[in-house]
Amino acid sequence: MAGGVFAALLGAFLSDSTGEPGEGGYTTLWLAASGAAVVALAATAFSRRREG
Repeated sequence: MAGGVFAALLGAFLSDSTGEPGEGGYTTLWLAASGAAVVALAATAFSRRREG
């Protein structure tokens, strides 16, 4: 699923002259990946069970 999302993000930022993804596509891709990492970190932090 992640590969499909990344391909869609890169495909949205294709250059008209070369047909390849531009710098904006890669920037968006890494911002989306870092956002997903932050969400996963928060989910992990709040999902811990406290015993005692």
